[in-house]
Order: sequence, then C-alpha cells, then structure tokens
Amino acid sequence: LAQASRGTLRRPDVPSHHPKIGRRFEGPPAAMSVQVEAERQALDKYLQENQVEATVQEVIQKLLAAKPDNPREWLLGKLEEELSNDSNDLSETDLHRLFASTRKIASEIVPQDAINSVIRETIFLLHCDRVSLFVLDKKMNMLRLYASNLVTPIMVSPSQGIVGSVFNKAETVTIPDCYKDSRFDTSFDQITGYVTKSLIAVPILDFEGTPVGVIQAINKLPADFTEEMKGQAAAHVGNSSLPFARDDEKILSHLSQHVGIAMRNAQVYREAISASERATGLLNTIQSLSQDLGTQSMILTITMHANKI
Repeated sequence: LAQASRGTLRRPDVPSHHPKIGRRFEGPPAAMSVQVEAERQALDKYLQENQVEATVQEVIQKLLAAKPDNPREWLLGKLEEELSNDSNDLSETDLHRLFASTRKIASEIVPQDAINSVIRETIFLLHCDRVSLFVLDKKMNMLRLYASNLVTPIMVSPSQGIVGSVFNKAETVTIPDCYKDSRFDTSFDQITGYVTKSLIAVPILDFEGTPVGVIQAINKLPADFTEEMKGQAAAHVGNSSLPFARDDEKILSHLSQHVGIAMRNAQVYREAISASERATGLLNTIQSLSQDLGTQSMILTITMHANKI
C-alpha cells in the first residue's frame, strides 16, 4: 500500500513455483531463465495495457483521504457502488421503495389525484426539493406543467429549455450544476430567488414509445436535510443540494414507466366520465323536447345541456 500511495508500485518477482504456472520450472537454468523472463514480460504487458498501477494508486489515495475505520469494508463498499453504477439493476431496498410508491400511484384513477401522487412519491424516492410533471395536451400541442410548488398548472412550449430537449429527443438528462448548462433558463430563478442547482429529467413514453410527458426532479438534498431546513431561504436549499446519482436516474427511469401507465389510466377515466356526461346531457335534452314546454323553457333547457353534449 505504501508503494502504491507513493507511486512506486513494482511488479513482483516471479518465483520458481508461480501460481499461474502451477508447477516448478524444470529443465536447465537457461531454460528456466527464459520462462521467467517470458512471464515477467507478460506481467509487464498486462500492467501497462490495463493501467493497473494508476488504478491501484487512485484507490489507495481515496482510501487514505477517507481514513475509514475498516478499510476492507470501505473498499468492498466502493466496489459495490461501482458495480451498481455500471448496472441497470436496483438494490433490494430501492426495489421495495419503488414498488410501494408505484402501488400508491396505480391506486389513483382520478387525474388530479394521480398527478399529486406522482409528485409526492417522486420527492420521497429521490429525496429532492421539488418535482415537476409535464403532461402533453394533444389538442393544444403544449405541455401542461404540474409542480410541487405550483397551485395551478401552467402551459409551456414543448420546445422550451431542458424539458423540451428531453421531450423531443426522448432522452434522460442529468445535470449536476444547471448554471453551467447553456440550455438552462435562469429567468425563473431570477424572479423567485430560488436556486436550481442539480436536475434530472426523464421522458414519459406511451405504449408505442411516443413521448407524452416529462418528469423532472430538482435539487437532490443531503440525507440529513430535514423538512424544517426546507423552510429556510430558497437560495440556501439550492446551494446545499447535491448532484443526482446514477441510482436516482435508474429509479426515476423505472418510475416513469409506471407514471405513463397511470396517466393512461387517468385519461381513460376522464374520457369515460366525459362520455357519461354527454350521454346524460343528450338524454335530458331529448326528454325536454318530448315534453310540452314553452319556447323559452325549451331554449333554456337545451342551453343548459349543450355544454355536456
């Protein structure tokens, strides 16, 4: 370890009984010397091609900087973290949390209740400050923005800013520092005083793979950040935020699939309610026409039910 930390890592001498060979070198000294030299050259080639020395030095430097009480456990934890980042799989704990959240989201069929559930559960899963849900309005060709910090939704262009890029390209975007990204629009922060530091945005796709919305999380909070601390100055929350990790991206990607299903279910429910209201309005209108009403009463009745029809 000391050699690695000083950058003086040397290849070991190859013994006469080497584990890769599995037997003692036999034969005259000249033949043994040739075998040893070949093995040394093979080791040198392996060290250079795979940058073993640089990798070991990097690990040792991180270990010495962290100074953990149990170096073995620390190294194993780092290895698990690296493997997790390279994989698309979630840990068992994250899977349980994700399953519980998707079950709550799926239980809501009323559109607004489903949207509120998506926002609430995303904040819980990612431990972030704010979440926004952008839903495509096909009639207006605009994105309807629902957010944890908005009382009423607003309409935004599907070609605007980072969200527009995510929606049109159907690609996930993770930004550790929004102010260093040219796509970020700072006007909202300038008006409100809020500081948007870290951001992750994931497209929501329908069953045909077509984008129907975007779910966006803002400002990943430290583990010890409490609800009381959220009540402090908006700038403090932003400056205290952390970049979103690879696991956050995986969780939100999985969640977006269930959000797409929940949005479809809510749309079907909305269409069913609208069809029922139209049928009721038409039935009431027909009943009114069949009755012996005066002209003014008939016009008033038709006017009352015209909206539903």
